[in-house]
Amino acid sequence: MGKKYFIFPVSYDRFDFGRLFSECTDGKTNILWAKNKTEPKNIEVGDICYLYYTNLPDRTSRIILRGEITDTEAIDTDESTCYAISKLRTINWENSPKWDFTYKNLSNKYNVKMNLNKRQLKDERDGDKELINKLEKYYNDRRTKKLSLEELSNEFERKLRCALDGKPGDIKKHATFTGRNGLDYYETHHLIKRSICKKAPSLEEYVYDERNLVLLCPACHKEIHYGKKERVRKMLERLYKKNVDFYDSNIQKYTNGKSILEWLFDMYDVK
Repeated sequence: MGKKYFIFPVSYDRFDFGRLFSECTDGKTNILWAKNKTEPKNIEVGDICYLYYTNLPDRTSRIILRGEITDTEAIDTDESTCYAISKLRTINWENSPKWDFTYKNLSNKYNVKMNLNKRQLKDERDGDKELINKLEKYYNDRRTKKLSLEELSNEFERKLRCALDGKPGDIKKHATFTGRNGLDYYETHHLIKRSICKKAPSLEEYVYDERNLVLLCPACHKEIHYGKKERVRKMLERLYKKNVDFYDSNIQKYTNGKSILEWLFDMYDVK
């Protein structure tokens, strides 16, 4: 019997990335993944698992890591029984609209219903078979960016920073704290506020577009909502300029003749 394919759903907010990056076993060739009673009973050595992370900072979902089961009865330091998974690498990292592994597409395009439990992808299901083929195609395509765990850790370090901080590569200045997932904590902010969708439903696709989402440290996130008007205007201008082409090409027609910034100042009541 050939190898089988499984999806392991994981919450970005709750999963311990710190342990993933620092406590790999066997000289960082394997990681240990705790087993539970609700999982499929037929996971075997040699099977492939896709670690599917939900609630990423841009509030989309992406299948990030692909690995191979090397042991189904590995024992962790707390004496729990685990899967040992090796050869973990990303299938995709850059969160771009071209990737079709969103939660919505898994459900609507491939008919793969996700929940909190691991599930098997089966060749006899049309949607499952198509998804396996697409995932394996991306994984084996040399043109797609794939990262080792060490490289993924470096990418998190580089990209997880306040959008009102310095440029990637600069020393981080905005204070935050380590979250339960072992990573620096930042909050997602919609530059065009979600509340506008009630008055203008046609704006919804742009409001939830990842180009409208920015990461802010807790202090900046509070300040952009409650800070002094002059300061908030400057913050809005900086964030707008980060994706000026997106806003100018898609939003200008909704502003009733106002500039994008004037429109945003009205939205935030900081004229």
